[in-house]
Amino acid sequence: MAFAVRELLGAGVSLDAYYSLVTQGFEARTPVEVEKTTFIRFVESIRDLTAGIVGLAATKGLISGSEAGAEPQAGDIGLDADELVGRLVGFLQLCADTTVGADPLVTFAWNVRKITRKYLNEAFPETRDEENMRLLHEILGLEEIFTPSVEEEQLKIDYTVYGFKDYASTYRLSEDRRQIHVDSLKFYYGDLIEYSKSSKPPIIWMRELNRVLSTTPQVSSIGGGLCLLNDYIWHMFALVKRGLGLVLKHVPELKDEYIKSCEKQLERLPKVSVEETVLDGRVTYSRVEEYEIEGPLMRTPRFETRPFFAFLDGIMPAVFLGLYEIVFSEDRRRFVVVRRGC
Repeated sequence: MAFAVRELLGAGVSLDAYYSLVTQGFEARTPVEVEKTTFIRFVESIRDLTAGIVGLAATKGLISGSEAGAEPQAGDIGLDADELVGRLVGFLQLCADTTVGADPLVTFAWNVRKITRKYLNEAFPETRDEENMRLLHEILGLEEIFTPSVEEEQLKIDYTVYGFKDYASTYRLSEDRRQIHVDSLKFYYGDLIEYSKSSKPPIIWMRELNRVLSTTPQVSSIGGGLCLLNDYIWHMFALVKRGLGLVLKHVPELKDEYIKSCEKQLERLPKVSVEETVLDGRVTYSRVEEYEIEGPLMRTPRFETRPFFAFLDGIMPAVFLGLYEIVFSEDRRRFVVVRRGC
């Protein structure tokens, strides 16, 4: 239990100091040493994101101000080991229950985080009603993030892409044009999951992870905030798996399990040829695979011209589920496709 407290919460006693006092015949009163662990950094980020979402909900009148401003109670400091483990397990279960596939609202926000109006209407027929679209904008923050430059009005309506501006809506190129930056997809920078599974010294990828966790994205929409919250919870379970295994009999691989279930759902659909951009800062030979948009057409990274709207129709089921993320350039003339792998 002491090791679990040290690993997850960063609190413990210096054994060297303890044994030094004991061997000299002194009373073994050593101060508790505390350090900010990766788990605590995740907890702080989840707290900040949740506070942002709740604050927006209160501003919109969805919850009362007293509910939004309620301060969590610390409770008894003198918790015994069983109570402490119970609270940790309860927190982790609550997190797992607030992810895509488990929570209906989070799942809905995830499904519509990048979607054409045509596919939105097919998946949720009630969105054909403009009043419902207005409510989605007002409550979740769903808005137009790309409108095609075509003359035919129905095509413009059908292939307008909706999403949340604070979640993977735009990217920036690095000066050498070999890497892209998407603030809300920062967990994919440096391929943190692969770092954690590799034989590289833990300090290398832990340093990168702590850099990523040093700031929490600002929430400007409830829908975007829920998508961000899902990412943080997914990666907490993946990147702190060893520590969580000290208090959980089974540590679920939330992201991997979800992605695998989505891949099975898509097996019966025609595969779409996609040239992906890898958000991986450590692969020096990686390159950005940009698609250029030219009205109803698009030019691939291999300089092939393809029908843009047919491409959107084909890839939309995978984007809807979350296997792919379409991210537009700031001028909306180009886009990249990022794949979420296991």
